[in-house]
Amino acid sequence: MGLYQEVKQELDNLKPDKQVADLVLAALRGEDDVERALAGESVEASDTPVDTEEQVAPVYLQDITVSGFRGIGEKAQLKIPSGPGLTVVVGRNGSGKSSFAEGLEVLLTGESYRWEGKTVVWKDGWRNLHEGDNPKISARFQVEGKNRATVMERSWTKSSKLEEGQFSVQHPGEDISDLDGIGWTQPLNLYRPILSYKELGIIENSPSTLHDTLSKVLGIGIIPQAMKILANARLVRERRAKEVDQERRDKILPRFEQLEDPRAARVVESLKQKVWILDSLVNLQSKSTTHHRDLQPFINLEVPNQEQVIEVAEDLGRAYTELSRLSGTDAEHAEHLMRILNLALEHYNTHENDLCPVCGVGVLDSSWHTSVQEQIERLEENSRNYRKAKDELERIVKIAESLVEPRRLPTSTTIPTESLVSVWEKWSSLPDNEGDISKHLLSLHPSVKDEADKIIAEAQQLYSDKEEKWLVALAILSPWIPKACQVRSESTEINNIEKAEKSLKAINENIRDARWSPIEEQALEIWKELRLQSNVDLLSVQLTGGRIKRGVTLGVEVDNIKADAFSVVSQGEINSLALSIFFPRVMLPASPFRFLVVDDPIQSMDPARVDGLARVFAKIAKSHQLIVFTHDNRLSESLRLLDIKHLCLEVRRSEKSKVTVSKRLDPVIQYFSEARSILNDDDIQEEIARRVIPGFCRSGLEAACVEAVWRKWLRRGKSHDFIERELSKAKRLSQKVSLLFFNNIGQGSNAVGKISKKWGKRFTAAFRDANKGTHNQYSGDLVSLISDCQGLAKRLRRYD
Repeated sequence: MGLYQEVKQELDNLKPDKQVADLVLAALRGEDDVERALAGESVEASDTPVDTEEQVAPVYLQDITVSGFRGIGEKAQLKIPSGPGLTVVVGRNGSGKSSFAEGLEVLLTGESYRWEGKTVVWKDGWRNLHEGDNPKISARFQVEGKNRATVMERSWTKSSKLEEGQFSVQHPGEDISDLDGIGWTQPLNLYRPILSYKELGIIENSPSTLHDTLSKVLGIGIIPQAMKILANARLVRERRAKEVDQERRDKILPRFEQLEDPRAARVVESLKQKVWILDSLVNLQSKSTTHHRDLQPFINLEVPNQEQVIEVAEDLGRAYTELSRLSGTDAEHAEHLMRILNLALEHYNTHENDLCPVCGVGVLDSSWHTSVQEQIERLEENSRNYRKAKDELERIVKIAESLVEPRRLPTSTTIPTESLVSVWEKWSSLPDNEGDISKHLLSLHPSVKDEADKIIAEAQQLYSDKEEKWLVALAILSPWIPKACQVRSESTEINNIEKAEKSLKAINENIRDARWSPIEEQALEIWKELRLQSNVDLLSVQLTGGRIKRGVTLGVEVDNIKADAFSVVSQGEINSLALSIFFPRVMLPASPFRFLVVDDPIQSMDPARVDGLARVFAKIAKSHQLIVFTHDNRLSESLRLLDIKHLCLEVRRSEKSKVTVSKRLDPVIQYFSEARSILNDDDIQEEIARRVIPGFCRSGLEAACVEAVWRKWLRRGKSHDFIERELSKAKRLSQKVSLLFFNNIGQGSNAVGKISKKWGKRFTAAFRDANKGTHNQYSGDLVSLISDCQGLAKRLRRYD
């Protein structure tokens, strides 16, 4: 069911008036349809869903290759097993591992959350210091239905900026295209498959930012747009009603209240009613003499009052001060540069592909045009405050100009106007310097007002006939009546719009909550895994508010007391909350991206929460290809102790930013691998090997016991502190085996017997030889010792 049909279904449940329902549906289609519906015109309904989006085939990541970007110099490749599964990429800080993650982000989106809100220095540091002349990022993707990989590439020349990289993507057997061409632009905007640590920090940003980030995946953005269209239609009518009412109060009523005329009294009575009685005012008529018609322009002469002049003068002073403050700053420079670039674009429109008229070298081609447009967009952001201040000053200067605009007075033999014309001409000649206008207005206004008052007073003295006074008032009332009638008719429209807004708000909340519900449910499930040993229970994740005031409410309970999340949680718990919210969002079935890249997710997390995150990753990896970058070895250790299947790749960086990727062996296997290396090294003397190799075998057995103890007790709910404390007491190998078999360190001798009973004498002998061989030179077969000890280690680490 499309969004349009969902709205109609919700309308059926609400059962509003037909006019209100028509307004709601019209708002979904646009401003013009709303105006037609308000005018009573029939608006053709449409059953076309408004949230239809192109379906994109599922996508997995095969590999990413980076050169000359961030911490990677010469070309380095990170290969990821295709299909669902968990890959952990580890490496110390500065090893280049995050350069793969950031490289993929820049490749897919052209930008990185890492640099958002940072200074230019951060963004300019994207080139590698050693191999940064021609950076290149490429990746291969396995798209369902394609027999070979889809190849995506972004490359730069020596002089190009980050945003100027050349981008291409190509499905096998198809033409080279861009993101729009393969239908990935909208999915990347909605279901960005890369979660950086900075992106997860959005949870601590403004409530509206978090709300908008989360809600856009719901596909209901057209409803807030429709609410805005209705609000604008209402505000236009409300402003008109306010202006008409203000004219009634400030101009019409005072004029008629001054008249000693029964007709004027009836007008006042009609216009002081809660609902104005306009019908009786429409046909008001009278006659006036020519003599009095000549006097009317002088009687009606309008001069700005002192309050108006003071207000404009004060506004001018503030605006001039603000613009002066910004003058000479980067904001003004951006404004000037933007004007120059706009002139250059005008020149381009008639001189496309000509040489640059300034330098005579560059060519004004489409690439130049695109670059300039992008630069103008950035400059517009930088110059916003200066432009706003400048526009504000210009706006108020125009008000001042209209305020002092000379009044055209008719000639009269009885009313002298020369003095007023003279002083008003001086007043209307505003100084060229905006900073002097305020003083000019205030200093000359009293003279203008005095001369005008003299003319008005003299004309009024000549105005003796009551009928002519009535006509003057009527001349003010007559043009107001049609506007008042329009406002009266629009009151019903305002009422209907308000009802439509209320209905659409309820519809938005219902549809939003329904679509958000499965995401919230998943978030709560993930939190249950991440909250290990935490007394904070996440109860709800709700999108709240509407078009103007909106946010995300994280309802938590701490030891059975409800609270706001951010008032009680630690930084590690905030990170866990962020992961709980963001994983379901990017894993929605509508997303074509079956791969998910997470960079640095476990900062500030305690060991228990790392275990919970490992379990979450295991669940996600059942349906998605999950790639996790981390410098913290606790994650890979936790995955190993919890026996979670994963591939661990290690990134190393050597001189000149040479980055290599290799598979990391777990510690148990590593010990026996080292033992075989010593055995096969011809440069190591045999007597040394016979002393050293048993030690590696013993270390392998100890590592296997420790891993098994961790795994067993973690499954039984023991805390990390408890396990570490018990293991610290087990100094010898026999004590570690005793701790594994009997949950204490005091039965080392019985542990040897249990090995014999459970797995046979061969492994018992290997255990004793490895234990004793670290103190005496081993005389037996080293190959068998390594093999038997590794076999015993395999059995010990699986014991529960």
